[in-house]
Amino acid sequence: MRGDVPAVGLARDQEQRVVGGFLWALLVLLLASNVVDSLRFGRGYLQPSVVAANLAVVLFILGAVHLNRSGRTRLAASLAAGLLMLAASALPLTQGLADSAPSLLVFFVPLVTAGLLLDRFALRVTAGWALAVVVAAPLLHGESLFGDGGDGGVWYLLGPFVMVFAFVAFLLDRFGLRFKESMREAFLSQARAQAELLEEKGFTDAIIESLPGLFFVRDRAGRYVRWNRRFAELAGYSDDELRSLEPLALFEPASRDVAAAGIERVFSEGQATAEVRFMGRDGRVHPYFVSAARVERSGRQYLVGTAIDRSDIDAARASIESLNVALQERVGRLTALRDIDRAIIGSLDIGLTLGVLLEQVTSRLRVPAARILLYDEVEQALRFGASHGLAGVGARGLRVALGQGPSGTVARDRRRVVVTGRGAVAAVVGVEEGAGFESYVGVPLVAKGRLQGVLEVLHDQPLPESDDWHDFLDALAMQAAIGVSNARLFEELERSNVELRLAYDTTIEGWARALDLKDQETEGHSRRVTELAVQLAARLGLRGEDLVQVRRGALLHDIGKMGVPDAILLKPGKLDPDEWEVMKSHTTLAYELLSGIPFLRSAIDIPYAHHERWDGTGYPRGLKGEEIPIGARLFAVVDVYDALTSDRPYRRAWSREKALAYIRDNAGTHFDPRVVDAFLEMMGEREEPARVAARRDPRGGEPGGAEEPQD
Repeated sequence: MRGDVPAVGLARDQEQRVVGGFLWALLVLLLASNVVDSLRFGRGYLQPSVVAANLAVVLFILGAVHLNRSGRTRLAASLAAGLLMLAASALPLTQGLADSAPSLLVFFVPLVTAGLLLDRFALRVTAGWALAVVVAAPLLHGESLFGDGGDGGVWYLLGPFVMVFAFVAFLLDRFGLRFKESMREAFLSQARAQAELLEEKGFTDAIIESLPGLFFVRDRAGRYVRWNRRFAELAGYSDDELRSLEPLALFEPASRDVAAAGIERVFSEGQATAEVRFMGRDGRVHPYFVSAARVERSGRQYLVGTAIDRSDIDAARASIESLNVALQERVGRLTALRDIDRAIIGSLDIGLTLGVLLEQVTSRLRVPAARILLYDEVEQALRFGASHGLAGVGARGLRVALGQGPSGTVARDRRRVVVTGRGAVAAVVGVEEGAGFESYVGVPLVAKGRLQGVLEVLHDQPLPESDDWHDFLDALAMQAAIGVSNARLFEELERSNVELRLAYDTTIEGWARALDLKDQETEGHSRRVTELAVQLAARLGLRGEDLVQVRRGALLHDIGKMGVPDAILLKPGKLDPDEWEVMKSHTTLAYELLSGIPFLRSAIDIPYAHHERWDGTGYPRGLKGEEIPIGARLFAVVDVYDALTSDRPYRRAWSREKALAYIRDNAGTHFDPRVVDAFLEMMGEREEPARVAARRDPRGGEPGGAEEPQD
């Protein structure tokens, strides 16, 4: 696994160190042995063959050291073991136990080395090689292996050695290799833990060094025990000097009381923050914001602090404030555009829209004055529209032709024009009103490809060079153009609607007069019943468009008689049943005529249903009670009253009192009682017209009795 790689490397390093120590120990042992022998035997020991043999062994050991350093640890250990065995085989074994025992003990060194450093195969090979050398050594020196006669020979010494050697080899084979593996695993675990600690330490050090500000740790006595590179650079002291500094030496004298109080709070409360000024070795002062906390380790308390350069904080604050100002400016501009939109949507009064627009222009663009000139397409000239920050009195009659001056140039070319200089601006606006303004900018108001006017902005300073300012001016000009265009379209539409309504109403009145002229006996009837019907409708609570429809329906109540033959319509006497059926069809004819005209469809109730009766006996549909439209119910009362009080070919006019009595008597049968009450109340407030009194029968009665009136 990846996590074991550092541990395995550490284990290999440990093996290299062990084998290296073993090799250097052999070298030292060899040199010491030669020194002892030279002192013991004198010059006789320094024979060329001995010197050559020792030099060869030294070179052999140094070669093994080089192999070990190159990473070939096992080969180096094997060479060292073989060297020991060769050296041991060269020693005589018959000089007595005291002299031969060291030679024999040397054979255990490669055996143990192979068992603890190498593997099982190396152990067995080393054991076999060592035993072979021990057996062959006496033969090489011409000694007797078993002795002659009573002499035990070399085997007397080798017998116990071979048994002990074999027993040691057995123990190493059975238990030594397991011990080696256990030790290796233990060492690998230790190496892993050490590697993890080193990795964590490296990671922690990297974090500390990467902190944007200062980092330091100090004990309760005020001694610094750890810090990052930035802290050392700011202080300007060496590591040893930092460790021996006075507790408050790194603080400016004026900040030492604050620092001391903060340190005390950390150790008493656990944490603290403060703004202090550090002073380095060079005497320079650095403002910092310090945050510190108390940390305990091994029963000792430490202060761990981090510090951020306050100049960075101040710069960040300034940047945030600048962003806030810019954000508020943008929000304000969006609010201005929204307010203008509301003014455009909420009111189609062009004066109100221009007032809101100019107020937003002056406040958001921070200019003292602004003006709007509206374009008159008929005259092809600019006229005064509205102004803010200017008196405007002298500009009411202003007229600027296309191409005349900066304003006319803006309108003609539909492009922005800028004028600078107090004199030049005064000439544009007017000497009196333009005095004191340093700059002028005119922007065309164009909506849907049509010129609506010119927005003029006046400033007592040079115009800002910011693109945002000019872009916002263009946005305001676009909003202004839309507002002016919408207001003008509404005015034109409203004017067209008024003209159309007048045309319709004039046509309706013309139809009513035509009907009256056709029947001279009923001349003026439509006008009279219309006036009474509108008054009665208002008394009953009808308002607005409902009154308009009552008026139109009253004027057109007999429009269906245009389809009745004149022989029936103008007959001087009573109508026979067949003729009466034809006459009654005028309500259906009115419905068929008016239902095809959308404008008059809402006024169809009176022409179609004014002959319906409250008790359901009327025509053409036999409606009853409140099934009859309110307009038809109130008009029925007015129509019957006017018919009764007017002369007809078949009878004379009734008196006012007689007609009102008839209306009262037929409430609940012919007429709506509530409408009758309102009508009688209204008529009680009116004076009897003189013309009705003049038409009364000199006998004081009305011909025809109380028979049903025919209109």
